Amino acid sequence: MRSLKYISLALLLVACGGQSPATTTPAATTNLPAQATATIQTGSAATTIPTTVPQATGMPQATVATANQINLSAPPVDAVLTDSVRVAGTIVLTPFEKTLRLVIQTNDGNILYEGPINTTGEYGSSATFDVTVPIVAAASGPGVIKVIEDDMSGELPYRTIAEQPVQFTSTSAEPTPAEPGILIELTEPAMHAVVGNPLNFKGTLSAMPFEKNVVIEVYDSELHLLGQTSVIADGEYGSAGTFSGSINFQAPLSSRIGRIVAYTTSPKDGSVVGRDEATLTLPAWNGTGAYLAQPAPETSAFLPLHVEAVGLSSDTYTVRLRYADGTLLENTTQAYNGYLALSLMWDNAAPILPNQSAILELVKADGTVELTQNLYMQDLTSQPTTSVEVSWLAGEGSINGIRILPKTSSVASAALRELVWGPVGKDSAYSTAIPSPKIIADYTGDKTGWTGRVHLRSVRIEGDIAYVDWSREMRAWGGGSMQLESLQAQVDLTLKQFSQVKQVVMTVEGSEEVLQP
Repeated sequence: MRSLKYISLALLLVACGGQSPATTTPAATTNLPAQATATIQTGSAATTIPTTVPQATGMPQATVATANQINLSAPPVDAVLTDSVRVAGTIVLTPFEKTLRLVIQTNDGNILYEGPINTTGEYGSSATFDVTVPIVAAASGPGVIKVIEDDMSGELPYRTIAEQPVQFTSTSAEPTPAEPGILIELTEPAMHAVVGNPLNFKGTLSAMPFEKNVVIEVYDSELHLLGQTSVIADGEYGSAGTFSGSINFQAPLSSRIGRIVAYTTSPKDGSVVGRDEATLTLPAWNGTGAYLAQPAPETSAFLPLHVEAVGLSSDTYTVRLRYADGTLLENTTQAYNGYLALSLMWDNAAPILPNQSAILELVKADGTVELTQNLYMQDLTSQPTTSVEVSWLAGEGSINGIRILPKTSSVASAALRELVWGPVGKDSAYSTAIPSPKIIADYTGDKTGWTGRVHLRSVRIEGDIAYVDWSREMRAWGGGSMQLESLQAQVDLTLKQFSQVKQVVMTVEGSEEVLQP
């Protein structure tokens, strides 16, 4: 199902052209300060802690934004709590999607409540929050209430927290508490570290998870799953523990920002009961020959399936997905200078297929299979999902298509990722101003360090302005005011589905000079 919005391009260009340029532009990510700070509000005393940022290098680095500040007015310090608690306060700047996260836990790590809370306020100014939630304490003792602001688009490497110490009182000799949460902390790699492949990791756990299992995943800046593994934690049930190991991941074709995620799940329903992550700089693939960069082998995947390969020996390929039940999805495409990028999707109504294994094949025109990858395809109708709008060009107007994706809090990244990969399936009749692999292959300027497509380096939202940073391949955008206005309009309309966003500033590797008419 899709929601279509037709917009006159003439009106659109007037609107885009009438915007004033941003008065504040993001610093190039290769010129970050050596150290940034994040404000943490504890009770009534605010402290500032350093967030380490690597020195400038020729590699992409994560962008750090100014931290917000949260002040708690209720409950009071060391309040005695029984079966419910009122949590109220203010936040200096209204958060993205006007949502914060509330965590109530004992000092030994047992989470009594965790969930979103809504704020009341306008973007660009302060907001308030006031909620009352139930709790059930298994035993009396000290604990803490945390109100947390995380970047809802998933790209900001800071977290603002207000904490209030409290005392819990058990109301029953035999309580039935919620399933205990587990506090996970990734101690290695450090936030913003430049890592290798395989990637070594270490961490701590406040308690032993089910079967002592900890899942580790690596993602790139566009949220593509590059690698997945699990490790057995060290420790005894009923006590804290540690975990460590290494993970091999499908290296991207260029060095880029990514993240490592560690989490544990509930044996009851599979829900996540503990999670931590770190933003990293991932190394580029440095091999030779044919290489399938996406999707990663032996990982869960979904449609549209993003396929990227390099080092190919032919010009024409059939990209074929063979499901275990015999279902076949395929499409024919071109490779340019040995590079291929394609989104695989059903053109019409997609068949309902259960979760199952599948084999991805890249087949040359003579029938030779050059590359294969084993995958596990997910049925999105059987799990929580996120719906995002993506803007395409349609003649003299614009049209917004709907993409259904696995549930994610990184909604801005997810929407821009789909924009970068272009219209597919029911939207394949439309076009895009994002440079295609063919346009990039035909570009006659300096292409040092280029891959075969544009990728999203980062997106962050500050106040009502979204800052989008593209990879160097965006330099092939073509030039001219009309082309630039079309590109700007696509990105504007894709991001303005989020009510907070009023203006979009685009850069290429941190520079605003590239995207000029």
